[in-house]
Amino acid sequence: MALDNSVTHPFSHLVRWAQTTPDAMLFSDGMNSLSYGDTLSFVRTMAAKMRELGVNSGDRVALELATGLQIVFTFAAMHEGAATATFNPASALRVDWLFTSERRDAPTAGNVVFVDSAFLNEPVSADDSEIDVRGFTSSDDLCRIAYSSGTTGSPKAVALTRDMVHHRALAAHELVVSGTPFMCLLDLGTASGFHTFVAAVMSGGSYLNPGDARHNHRLIRRFGVTAIKASPIQISQLLDVARATVEPVDSLVAIYSAGSVVPVALRNAVRSELSARLMNLYGSTEVGRAAERDLSDDDTSFAGFIVDGTDLEIVDENDYLQPVGQRGAVRYRRAHMATAYLDDEQASQSSFRNDWFYTGDEGFIDAEGRLFISGRITDVLNLGGIKIQPRVVEDLALTLAGISDAAGFGFTRTGGVEQFALAVVQRTGESIDFAELSAVLARDLGASAPSVLFALPSIPRNGAGKVDRAELSRVYA
Repeated sequence: MALDNSVTHPFSHLVRWAQTTPDAMLFSDGMNSLSYGDTLSFVRTMAAKMRELGVNSGDRVALELATGLQIVFTFAAMHEGAATATFNPASALRVDWLFTSERRDAPTAGNVVFVDSAFLNEPVSADDSEIDVRGFTSSDDLCRIAYSSGTTGSPKAVALTRDMVHHRALAAHELVVSGTPFMCLLDLGTASGFHTFVAAVMSGGSYLNPGDARHNHRLIRRFGVTAIKASPIQISQLLDVARATVEPVDSLVAIYSAGSVVPVALRNAVRSELSARLMNLYGSTEVGRAAERDLSDDDTSFAGFIVDGTDLEIVDENDYLQPVGQRGAVRYRRAHMATAYLDDEQASQSSFRNDWFYTGDEGFIDAEGRLFISGRITDVLNLGGIKIQPRVVEDLALTLAGISDAAGFGFTRTGGVEQFALAVVQRTGESIDFAELSAVLARDLGASAPSVLFALPSIPRNGAGKVDRAELSRVYA
């Protein structure tokens, strides 16, 4: 399909393809699908319902719906010039409307609309095919609200304008192998997932709805997906399913990893079991892609070469530029980046300063212009004077047999004593030797070794695949 770069309103792309290829599939979750023509008809009806309810241009609309309905209501909100967000109960963001399939109280929502079959089938008073498109009046109008990782606290709301969504979607489309199915395993609540969806509509393609590893495995095989974007844990789980079912995902030619570091063991597994090229993408919800590289080696600190259009610097605590090879805080900027968090002035002042976004990562740039990441500044734990970088502990644990996932976090014992714990997940069909794990960690980490080890069925992660350390502490407590 031809990609029209001149059209910046996402709703206009839906109209274009609904008119030219009405029977083409826009969405599928493997069981249900929507064509472009049917989607546009459904969208116009829901837009008419929104207008009758009183949804206005500039309103914030949160959606707590199955993905197919989320897509329809997202377009309906765009039709009315309203901004959308996937509902996140952990966020303190205030919205004007919540459309939900769950009967719930929502203190942060001005209006709550229960979406059931009766609501969907109730006729509208106006002829929905004739209502005018309000749309967005400016490229700077708020179009989408995404959430930052929120790994150490409440997720922060990132405002994306119509212009930002357009250019981020163009960047997402660059990852697509021309004319072949692409699938982002990160859901619509993430910036990556949403921009992949918009990129699919821009080109008249199909958005494949991600789910758990078995669901993703089925869709990749069924549709012959050639490229995916996923977190490392999603890639690992996908390989586990392929092994267990003896059904390889051999259609894949490219795997883009985002969100966290790809462990060496997983890199080796991809190389030995797949012919797909494994790539690392380093970036953020707030700004977009910053660096990328081919993961053809075992260096877990090398994030990639800085991509065109990105200014990236390493600075000290006083914002003085660091020389080549010197570690410091990573900050970067691009055109069409966010400049603040919604309704959170304190967080905005911390992360957005002097036209730069401060990632919270520590790293350095070498003489060849390669970016290396040492770890998260905000993840470093200072427990009794001992500074611990959880990522180092997790990477070591993942080299041991039987462990498919790991996450470290700090907790406070009764009496106020702060300690470090490591949660691990057992690989299917294998077992974990906790005595060996304890011995290896003590030998290689010394005082930084965790004082508590325990197993969980899974590590709590957000939609971007990042460890939710705050939730881990809560679960352990």
